[in-house]
Amino acid sequence: YVETDLVCYRADGPADLIAQQSVAWDPLLEWAKRRFAAAPRVTTGIIPISQDVLVAARYGALLKKTSVYQLIGLQVVTAITSSLIIALAVYEAEIDAEKAWQMSQIDENYGVSRWGDDPEAEVARVSGRADLEAAVYFIALDRGSK
Repeated sequence: YVETDLVCYRADGPADLIAQQSVAWDPLLEWAKRRFAAAPRVTTGIIPISQDVLVAARYGALLKKTSVYQLIGLQVVTAITSSLIIALAVYEAEIDAEKAWQMSQIDENYGVSRWGDDPEAEVARVSGRADLEAAVYFIALDRGSK
């Protein structure tokens, strides 16, 4: 996920989606830059970009310090949000499950606002949100047991 992180891939239009992504994700990227002393690269579109090896090394250093249970929870949060950065921010209590969910759904919510909802997609979102909240709770439980 280091090279395919959701918050590093921005829309190139329309302007209101670009603005929504910037408002939500730019502060998170600034946090990651401060916290890990390494700035992830950002691009537009969906063509994968390479990240500086320092970014992966710094994220990896934190992951190596987690328990196996926290790592499982982080993997679930990362998969649901499509963002290791969001998952690390949750782990470090920079954001909560609600904020993580909202950040991960910007593109989806934008599409729903323009073209309407798909009932099957809504069911998947409800399930994903519940799984995200459970994973965040799981991470917190393990942290509390230490």
